[in-house]
Amino acid sequence: MNLLSRAASLLLLLTPCASVLASDAIALVNGKPVSREAVVNLLIESHGLAAMQQLVLLELARQETQAAGLSVSRADIQREYEQSVDRLLIVEAPGERIEPADKRRVLDLLLEQKGISHAEFMISMERNAHLRKLVEKSIVLSEATLREEFSRTYGERVEVRDIIVADSSALSAALEALNRGEDFARVAERFSRHPSAAQGGLLPPFSFADDQIPPLVREAAFALAPGEVSAPLRVEERFHVLKLERRLPPEHARFEDVRAEVERSLRDRVVTAEMSRRAATSFEQATVKVLEPRLREPFEALRKRAAGQKQP
Repeated sequence: MNLLSRAASLLLLLTPCASVLASDAIALVNGKPVSREAVVNLLIESHGLAAMQQLVLLELARQETQAAGLSVSRADIQREYEQSVDRLLIVEAPGERIEPADKRRVLDLLLEQKGISHAEFMISMERNAHLRKLVEKSIVLSEATLREEFSRTYGERVEVRDIIVADSSALSAALEALNRGEDFARVAERFSRHPSAAQGGLLPPFSFADDQIPPLVREAAFALAPGEVSAPLRVEERFHVLKLERRLPPEHARFEDVRAEVERSLRDRVVTAEMSRRAATSFEQATVKVLEPRLREPFEALRKRAAGQKQP
């Protein structure tokens, strides 16, 4: 074989690889490329708006901390992550104790159910770490406010049964069973998707200010009379139906002995609310020029909805 023939043969062998490189493939299916462009286009169409919103919010928070002369460390982000995971588990598994070694596994399951990747979750953790740095030192709690919080925390407690379901069809089935006069505890055992189902939905007693229980559940529980059943409540992605078993008298705690704990709990709630307010204000006031045509109109519609939600 002469030199020209060998060169032609080599060119034929290299041609498939050259076509793959030209298409910037990220996978080969029976030798056929799946292009990076196709994947990127699909991601933009399906998740682009939500991803861009999260990145915009993160960039705004970074700019604000920089303007304020503040810095956010990896330790700050890790602390935000750990606290946020604990709060998320309270909402998704109220009253349940989850060991530290199991938290990441449970978190991944919850994120998968919500269609959120761990990378997206960590973007929100970094954003929140910036927001916390911006607002936490501006919060001042008066002595009167702390004493009011003490009264809520160490005052009367309630013991309730809670039927927790994940969808409206299960909720309807549970309500039909209750309307037929079936025992609440038995219905909880059959339908509730929470570990407390084994105890007929019975949760440990909690006070009005117990931050281990979602606020909406607390408010509804304290509005009930013993033996009364609540209307369905929606908390995040789940539905709750409560039955008040009994009320427990206040504890005999001294304000001076628990003042630090009361202040920590209240400050955490106030700071979180202020972080949300500041993020919403920054998003509303920022100048954002969207260069991707497919995201421009959806993003502007998103900002209009966000601005409308702030109206009284």
